[in-house]
Amino acid sequence: MLFRSYRHFRGNAVFTRGRWRHFTNLLNCALEDATGQRHDLHVARTPSLACCILKSFLAARGLRAEIVNFFNRDRDRLIELLARSPRAVAITTTVYTTPRPVREIVEFIRQHNPDVRIVVGGPHIFNTCSDHDADTQSVLFQEMDADIYVFDSQGENTLSELLLELRRPVPDLSRVPNLIWTEDGFSFCRSERRPENNDLDANVVDWAVFDDDYLSPFVWMRTARSCAFACAFCRYPAIGGALTLNYIEVLRRQDRKSTRLNSSHRCISYAVFCLKK
Repeated sequence: MLFRSYRHFRGNAVFTRGRWRHFTNLLNCALEDATGQRHDLHVARTPSLACCILKSFLAARGLRAEIVNFFNRDRDRLIELLARSPRAVAITTTVYTTPRPVREIVEFIRQHNPDVRIVVGGPHIFNTCSDHDADTQSVLFQEMDADIYVFDSQGENTLSELLLELRRPVPDLSRVPNLIWTEDGFSFCRSERRPENNDLDANVVDWAVFDDDYLSPFVWMRTARSCAFACAFCRYPAIGGALTLNYIEVLRRQDRKSTRLNSSHRCISYAVFCLKK
């Protein structure tokens, strides 16, 4: 387990300037080299792009979602939202490599709302399902202790179908693809695998569904899915699949929509353009 966690860490970091650095820290170094100014981008202090994509995708399908950006800092907001009796809470795993942080969040949620369905998806779940057989997956999912897991490298459509199914008086999760779920915490059921291929241009983030206060001091903007390169330190192409690009005009329209934010906001889009400035 420790070896696999270390391998995933190595796949998402690069050694430079005497230490291992995650992508935001690496981007800080590149921006400092390019501009001569110190930058302090941090994944926990910027609006989560994964959450922005999910919230926008769900809103377009008539589903309401609220965001807790960073669990360690925003626990009071999570408690407030749990008091409203939501139908489900979804946990993303973009920066996780072990079950422990997921279990911590799950326990916190159950402490404040024992009845809400807890859904976990994202890269860590995809890696867990891709790297292990079903029995090992079950052990790891028992350690996380959530109710439902989304097994897909994208997962937006699966989550929306799941939330619509949970609206039914008697939900049948077998109708929703790409799910692994448990009713007793020990045995797991699996629905049909139907890998997603969501249209990037049709599903760009609609910034109008977010409060200005959330989109500060800058936001990320997705311009592609997967990557054209095969860097030794990065596992993303294996997760993201074939490279898919947004049309440039779609990006221009999205960038113009993001400029409704005041001048103190910055929109960090494609890293190549960022590094040129």
